[in-house]
Amino acid sequence: MSRVERNQSEYGKAEKSGGAGSFLGRLLSAIGTLTMILMIAMGLVVAVPHLIGYSQYVVVSGSMEPAIPVGSIVMSKPVEPAELEVGDVIVFYTEKHIDTPVTHRVVENRIDEREVITKGDANSSNDLSPVFYENIEGKVLHHIPRIGFVVGLFGTTLGKISALMIIVAGYLLTLIGSNFSKNNQAE
Repeated sequence: MSRVERNQSEYGKAEKSGGAGSFLGRLLSAIGTLTMILMIAMGLVVAVPHLIGYSQYVVVSGSMEPAIPVGSIVMSKPVEPAELEVGDVIVFYTEKHIDTPVTHRVVENRIDEREVITKGDANSSNDLSPVFYENIEGKVLHHIPRIGFVVGLFGTTLGKISALMIIVAGYLLTLIGSNFSKNNQAE
């Protein structure tokens, strides 16, 4: 048998064994890899801002729509409250919302009283109570629409364990897919 005939014969074997089984193996590997990449990317979205001094909050109400939609994640950085300007968006706590941060726009900064007046973009009037400087967490510098709820889920201990399990499952899918492809090519 000549080398050309041998190469054609080997090519024919690879072509026959590379059918549905090989496709399924590649598909499983691709799904596993994509799953791992997405989970790692979500982890980076949570971790990196904290490493560079940002705080993250999930927007759960529509008071800042359309500028900041529900489900967005906002990233804020501490700021000297006296430096806040009209139009800045801030994160703060109020007596009424002691456990839930509020994200609204500054409409007035009363430096002498050490307080700001705020308003949600979608609200018809200013907030009822002024925000005292000591209740201001920071100025919003960035927001990412629609991923806040997912990031919020993975920010809990149970969420972190779930994320790790999903990464492991993605890795296992990649291994299974790779083995599946190898086994089908060996036949």
